[in-house]
Amino acid sequence: IKAQFEKALRFSEGLAPVYVGERAGYIDTAGRFVIQPVFEFALPFTEGLGVVGIEGVFGFIDKTGQYAIPPAFEMAFQFNEGLAAARSDDKWGYIDKAGKWVIEPQFDDHFLGFFEGLAAVRSDEWWGFIDKQGAYVVSPQYELAFHFSEGLAPVVLNGRCGYVDKTGTAVIGLQFDYSLHFRDGLAPVSVEDVWGYIDRKATLVISYQFEDAQAFSEGLAAVKKGGKWGYIDKAGKFVIGAVFSGTAVLLIIIAIFRKVFHFEKYITEKHFRNLGYLFLTL
Repeated sequence: IKAQFEKALRFSEGLAPVYVGERAGYIDTAGRFVIQPVFEFALPFTEGLGVVGIEGVFGFIDKTGQYAIPPAFEMAFQFNEGLAAARSDDKWGYIDKAGKWVIEPQFDDHFLGFFEGLAAVRSDEWWGFIDKQGAYVVSPQYELAFHFSEGLAPVVLNGRCGYVDKTGTAVIGLQFDYSLHFRDGLAPVSVEDVWGYIDRKATLVISYQFEDAQAFSEGLAAVKKGGKWGYIDKAGKFVIGAVFSGTAVLLIIIAIFRKVFHFEKYITEKHFRNLGYLFLTL
């Protein structure tokens, strides 16, 4: 697919959102438009539905481009585990695939949606975790909370990062500058702007040596070293050399997330990098 779009997001379920001028549509893997660029905003499909925005309101379309849930929300996010976060009257709640509120809008912010049965949400200034009935399982107490993966979730308190389990118990203490989610038994963590990988016992398995790092997927992780990106295996060895200067698609995704979820306080221009990998889990 030749370079022809102003913006292009990742493929998911056979389709990818692309922007032509100020309008977004969806193409297939041959580069053909399956859904014409008529929307102001579009995110990749999950669970058979895609989030789109038009005239300042958001809804969900199916893969024919027809509305499954008509635009009615101030903002909406992708479905995961059967629910999607949506905003109404400046509050976030969760809807089902019929567009009905399962958890009424009541939260000030959210992070990505449900993973492993829980979702990170913010009330006032503090983040906690709710179940699918909207009840807090882990009370709001963190400056920031991310989604669960492999039974653990990264959290931030007093400017330090660690990991909690689904009861809120600190499994790995607050000791990192940044910490991303576990995949394949390892998680990327950063101290003094240098990244390495730990296991679930907080043992440093791959030493601090990278300028940036992402979570593992299918046995490989993208890392940045010497200003270039490459891929390492779980032994920390490069299997695809660090020759890439960066990925425009990831930067676009990160920019959207940073703006939509108001993470400017936590993702400064200096650290404008750390959320792109989250879309890979959707």
